Amino acid sequence: MDTMDEAAAKAIKGFHAFEDSFGRYDYLMHIALSKPKEKSVDLHDDRNLIQGCQSKLWVRCGLKNNRLTIEYDSESLIILGFARIIAEVCAGRTTEEIASFDFATFKKIENDNELLSKERRNGLNGMIERIRKV
Repeated sequence: MDTMDEAAAKAIKGFHAFEDSFGRYDYLMHIALSKPKEKSVDLHDDRNLIQGCQSKLWVRCGLKNNRLTIEYDSESLIILGFARIIAEVCAGRTTEEIASFDFATFKKIENDNELLSKERRNGLNGMIERIRKV
């Protein structure tokens, strides 16, 4: 398994492989639509709702054998695509790996992307904060 830094670098490289916002939009849509639809029935509970996001984003984090588990869903395919990128980098990591990872790495995607409004950024930052608290 790649380190978190290596996995994040690959994710950013994949995102930046597209030079314009239309290509990046399609990439996010593809990622969002390829996400398995398996989720707990109660994921869409208010306890899991990230506040401040333009579109609804639900995130539930936990630990299993000291490794991060993440369930997530969104009404927005753009947010769902970004959430999947974050989850794929973070899921299965130990609490020590999560604690030592520089989440500012994801700003390289957020800051270069005109697809993300302030409210959408708020949602993704809320997801990151939820991951950090585990």
